[in-house]
Amino acid sequence: NISANMSGLLSRTIIYSVWFNLRYLPWTQAKHLPILIYDTRVYGKPIISLDVNQVSRGMIRIGRQGKNLWNGTRYSTLTFWGGAMIIFKGRAKLTQSVHIRILNGGVLTIGDNFYTSSNLNLHCSENVLIGNNVTHAGIATLSTLLTYTSLYALGAAPKQTEEYLKKHFGGIDDEHLVRG
Repeated sequence: NISANMSGLLSRTIIYSVWFNLRYLPWTQAKHLPILIYDTRVYGKPIISLDVNQVSRGMIRIGRQGKNLWNGTRYSTLTFWGGAMIIFKGRAKLTQSVHIRILNGGVLTIGDNFYTSSNLNLHCSENVLIGNNVTHAGIATLSTLLTYTSLYALGAAPKQTEEYLKKHFGGIDDEHLVRG
């Protein structure tokens, strides 16, 4: 399987970024090489959209930059199942060991000037919007797969968690934020 070989063997080179852009973006955007992706495994068939006025080289960086002190793996994973889509509305940096799973027609929209350090786990099966100028640091799991009942089991109040997600999406270490 060529895709599996490309993921494993070339994920540390610029060739992987070229292949990724050509495969998942329209030529008018791919030719600018807007997504630089390293040490990242992609599963499923992503639908990727760049909703920006001007596309520039490396405006979206996935993997490699940053250090992960808590986890021995350097790989990030992007998983897309059942018509899942990710929309970038500007510049974004997702460092190593970031794991994003978009499932069952879910849509993840990432605003301009987004940065996340390692150990973000984002599970999305609905529509999730991350606003502009958001910086996320620390260890967090965000999920649309659990219900409000699960929030109480984790010790979080649904209204507080919902408000936090809408307002900040970041800055809490070792916290599990869950939205149903």
